[in-house]
Amino acid sequence: MRARINFITLAVNDLRISYEFYAGCMGLRASKVPEEGDDHLLFELENGFSLVLYRRKDYLNFAADPDQASSSAGFILSQYVDSKEEVDDILALALLGGAKPAGEYHDEPWGYTAGFSDPDGHQWEIFYRRD
Repeated sequence: MRARINFITLAVNDLRISYEFYAGCMGLRASKVPEEGDDHLLFELENGFSLVLYRRKDYLNFAADPDQASSSAGFILSQYVDSKEEVDDILALALLGGAKPAGEYHDEPWGYTAGFSDPDGHQWEIFYRRD
């Protein structure tokens, strides 16, 4: 058996706001525009990997702990990009779309990174790695 992850599901408070953030600020393509009554939304990424946004009140119905806290902690979603400028561009778009800065910007000999949390508090870190 080959170990792999096919999708990550994030619980979100408002599916439409999260759709606008991920489609508009992060440039992800959704399977469809969310409609009233939808409980989840799928963004197909590369190599059979997807990001699923699930409306929190519905997500908690099948979560292992339905009383869990309403924010995310304990993991960071990371993305490699092709330049330091692209890190800054993604961060700027994310902040315009309602994200909050997370941590400090790091300009290191190996590369450059910046972090933010999305409108629901899921933390992201964008990396440029110098080769």
